[in-house]
Amino acid sequence: FAALSNFSPTGDRQSAIAIRTERRTGVWVGNTYGENIRPLAPEEDSGFSCPYQDSAGNLFYSALLNDGGFGIYRVAANGGQPTLITSKLSGPGCQWSVSSDGKIVVFIGRERPYPLFRVNHDGSELSTLVDRSASTPKIMPGNQTVLFSVSIGPGLMSVGLAGGAARKVSDVMVDSVPEVS
Repeated sequence: FAALSNFSPTGDRQSAIAIRTERRTGVWVGNTYGENIRPLAPEEDSGFSCPYQDSAGNLFYSALLNDGGFGIYRVAANGGQPTLITSKLSGPGCQWSVSSDGKIVVFIGRERPYPLFRVNHDGSELSTLVDRSASTPKIMPGNQTVLFSVSIGPGLMSVGLAGGAARKVSDVMVDSVPEVS
């Protein structure tokens, strides 16, 4: 993995995913010793970022779209063609999160007021969880709650994955929601 960046161990710590940065980009998977490395998503110049592998081995990543926007893709654990889940992602950063079982994706939308959306892993059932400016969403363990930060009335908020009213968790302004295991 020497020529790779965004090295990230999988949830079971048995393998790792990474993005290649020398000459070309692509998403690769291998064991945590850097052996048995194979491409999981095609090598091309498309701004791959934020790879995540769920407990079943499916890979999620964000990438630049032809229209200049950003989308979230999913590649099945056994490989195959990437499937576009959404083209509504706010930008190149990691403004999205996947449930540990890989069934639900939450993300910040690309149009003002940058709402928080929820969508199934296959792109179906897109819905708005929060219709105000949100950032850095993280699905918490148990796959029931999303933490996110807000800049207006700053603080840390939570909302259920099934929807409902958002509630303030903290008045402290945060740049990113910490990982919780």
